[in-house]
Amino acid sequence: MTGLEGYSIYPGPGDLSPVLQRYCMEAGNSGIYIFHHQFCVCPFPLAFPVPLEKLLHEREEAAMAALAAGDTDSFLLRHEKPYRPEALMDLVNEGHFDSKPEEYWRLVRKVWVDSDLPEDDPYWAEMLEADIGSVQAMMGEGDRAQLAAMPEVIQVWRGVEGMDETSAREAVTAGHSWSIDPKIAERFAKSFARSSGEAWVARADIPKARVVAYLADRGEAEIILRPSDIAELEFDLISLGSKSQGFSDLQDKLLEEQHNGETMTFTDKIKAHLESFKNDEEGHKLFPHADWRYEVDNDDTSLGYDDWLSDKIDFEVDDVADTVNRFIYRGCKATDGEISEIEFNRDVVDTFSTLRIIDDEAVDRANGFLGEAPEKPVFGESFGSVPSDVAADLSRIAHLGMVFFEGRCSAEKLISVMAETATKHGMEGEGAEAVRARSGDQPEETPQP
Repeated sequence: MTGLEGYSIYPGPGDLSPVLQRYCMEAGNSGIYIFHHQFCVCPFPLAFPVPLEKLLHEREEAAMAALAAGDTDSFLLRHEKPYRPEALMDLVNEGHFDSKPEEYWRLVRKVWVDSDLPEDDPYWAEMLEADIGSVQAMMGEGDRAQLAAMPEVIQVWRGVEGMDETSAREAVTAGHSWSIDPKIAERFAKSFARSSGEAWVARADIPKARVVAYLADRGEAEIILRPSDIAELEFDLISLGSKSQGFSDLQDKLLEEQHNGETMTFTDKIKAHLESFKNDEEGHKLFPHADWRYEVDNDDTSLGYDDWLSDKIDFEVDDVADTVNRFIYRGCKATDGEISEIEFNRDVVDTFSTLRIIDDEAVDRANGFLGEAPEKPVFGESFGSVPSDVAADLSRIAHLGMVFFEGRCSAEKLISVMAETATKHGMEGEGAEAVRARSGDQPEETPQP
C-alpha cells in the first residue's frame, strides 16, 4: 500500500508478496515481526520511499558495484550486520582473498567488532579457521606490540552464564572471546546472569602462539582463540553465584583459593576484600596516597605508606565486624519487641552507611520510611567494605526486618536467616552468638553485648 506522502507502507507480513514473506520472522514470542533480509532488517510496520522490492534491488546493485570497483569494505557495509559474516565467507569461497590475505583478516576484525551475531554462530568458527595466512593483520600495530610483550603462556578469563557446571562448560567452549583482565570476564558473567542461572568465570593458561588476535580498542583486553584450540583447552571454572542470592566477587573467590579452601572467618573475608583494592593507581581506593600524605604533612603519622595502610585496613576490619555484629544483635532485639520500626530502619541506614553500601534497595526503602534523602556515594560510585555476597545477605535481613514490622514475616524466619548468614560467613561476637542461640531453641532472652 502507498502512504499519503508517497511512501510504500507495509503494516505486517501479510502485506508483502509471497516471495518476500519468507524473510519475515517473529522476535521470540513477542508478536512483533521483523523483515530479515541481507539488505534490509527492520521491524514491522515497514515504510520506505520506494516499494520494498525496488529498495532491495537497488541495495544489491550498489553492493555489487562496490565489489566490482574493489571496494570490499563498502560491499560488506551495504549488507545488514547479521549477514556480513556470511557475505565475507562467500568472498573467501570465491577466492577473492587468495592474493591479498591481509585484506581478509582486516575485514574479519571489522566484522568481529561490528556484527551482532551470537558468538556461537558457526560463521565465526568458519572465519577464524580459514586457511588464509597473515593472521596478524587482524591486529593493529598497538595490538601487535602489546601481544608481543606478553609472556609465552598467557592467563585468560571468560565470563558465561550457566544453570550448572555442565552448562557453564558448554558456554565456555561455545565462544572464542576471552580476556586477559579477570574483572572484564566477571562483568560479562554477571551481566549474562542478570535474570536466571549463575555467573561463572573460566580461567585458562594458553600458549601465546595459539592466539589469533589481541584486540584492545573496545576496552575489553580481548584474546581471540580458534575453535579447534578451545575444544582441547583445559580450564578452571569459578562460580560467582546468582543474582537472587547475591553475586560473589571474583577477587574474593581467588583470595579464598589462596587459603587452600580453608573456611575463612568473617574478619578474614573482610580483610582480604579490603586488601584486594591495594593496586589502585592512587595506592588504595579507600585509603589513597593523598590521605597518607596529608597525615604526614600534619604530623599525624610517621609511618610509611604500607604500614599506615595496614593499620587503616585493620581498623576498618574491626569497625565493619562490630557494625555487622551490632546489626545482627539489633535484629534479635527487634524480634523481642525491644526496638521500634523507626529504630530498625535507622539501624539499616546507619549500618549500610558504615559499610559504605549506598546503592541498595533496602537503604532506599529505609530512607523512604524515615523521610530522608539518600546519602551520596563517597567515591562517586558504590563501594562496599564487605564483599557483594555479604552485602546481599545483609540486605535480605534488612528487607525481612522491615516486613517483620509490617506483620508479613515471622520472628522465626528473621532469626533463621540471620543465623544462616552468621554461619555462612563465619561471623563471631555477641550478635552472632545470640542469633545462633535463638535459632537453636535456646532461652528466648537475647544476651546483652
